[in-house]
Amino acid sequence: MIQLPRFLTCSLRAVVLLGLSGASSAGEHCGQYPEVTQTGWPGYAAQACDCAPQLAQRYAYAEPEGLSLVAVCGFRTNTQGEPLGGFFFRGGAEVAGNVQLEESASGVFVYLEDLKFVDEASAIAAFELPAITDAGECVARHARIGLTQLLVIEGESDEAGRWALQFDVVQLGAIRPCDSR
Repeated sequence: MIQLPRFLTCSLRAVVLLGLSGASSAGEHCGQYPEVTQTGWPGYAAQACDCAPQLAQRYAYAEPEGLSLVAVCGFRTNTQGEPLGGFFFRGGAEVAGNVQLEESASGVFVYLEDLKFVDEASAIAAFELPAITDAGECVARHARIGLTQLLVIEGESDEAGRWALQFDVVQLGAIRPCDSR
């Protein structure tokens, strides 16, 4: 059984807006975080993001172990008061588990436990995964990565989840079919 790092099992549903004073000018601080303004999620414009210093004083959240919140984009709450939007983190965290590459009717997907990858082609190359040739095929291998940039999208959409923006592969196991252990 794989023990997931605390930050992958933590939920950001505890995010509570304490106050967004100055949020209208917050986008100007996002230039220091290219993952937010240039290579981040295309749905977030810099002006919709809060990258001001001391975000922790204005938001209460389950901060992933080893990572710090650097931007909150498109923040709002739904009718149940649950947070919606994008939460960008930076730092250094280690994630280990099974990385899988599988093909479905929707396309080819790669993920490490519940971590998705913004640039799947780069992830496939970094994990040295073979090309998928048959529909329904799935390959896996144990991997350990150093995660330095993470985007967590809260909401009810296909995009919701944890997305690796920048990482380094530290260790790889043998490639095997997904259903073998």
